[in-house]
Amino acid sequence: MARYKYHDRFEDNAQTVIRSWVSKADADLIAAICLARICPHTVSDIVCYLSQQCLEKYFKAYLSISEAEWQARFERTHDLIRLSYLASELDWTFVDFQRELEKFDEYGIEIRYPDTASSIKDADSAIRLAIRLRNRLHMLLDLRKSDYVNSLWRELQRPKQRLT
Repeated sequence: MARYKYHDRFEDNAQTVIRSWVSKADADLIAAICLARICPHTVSDIVCYLSQQCLEKYFKAYLSISEAEWQARFERTHDLIRLSYLASELDWTFVDFQRELEKFDEYGIEIRYPDTASSIKDADSAIRLAIRLRNRLHMLLDLRKSDYVNSLWRELQRPKQRLT
């Protein structure tokens, strides 16, 4: 895997920016997973929205490895397709995400309106995609991976115990 070269000062700043984006994205993903576990039938729209936000932030974390003028191309966009296209210019494997992202792109805006609804299956798919992108990002950027998100996801997959 090719490593990206930067000046020492840029590398330090880039790593700080990357960690900031990843931290925010992880928080969205953790919130989505927790909400999906607590009350999946009533909050699937919010889970989809948080998952979309998470995907956006993970892409922005990855795109932060490049020089400042290149970063300006993504800073103000929320379009997941555009972000995945920009990411695929740096690493072609992001093309794999583009087809799936078409549906999730609408979760950033449309899902917040009353005439749009998501299902538990949509929420599950959104979380799964966010976890896949997160794992890809951690591998490409050689980030220290926290098992907290993955353990929460495994917990979500277990059958719920009844409170009696």
